[in-house]
Amino acid sequence: MAKALAAEMRQVNSEWRMTLGYLTVLPKRIYFDVTFSPDGRVVRVSETSWGRLN
Repeated sequence: MAKALAAEMRQVNSEWRMTLGYLTVLPKRIYFDVTFSPDGRVVRVSETSWGRLN
């Protein structure tokens, strides 16, 4: 999925961000953002943030 998305976003020729999250026992959800360059390389990874399971 990531390779296909990176190939598609290369056509946009702009930096882009993907928000990823996963479930844990406590806290219920943890999220972080990964920012990519136009060629699909990781530029930065955000600090984690916590959320509730709705």
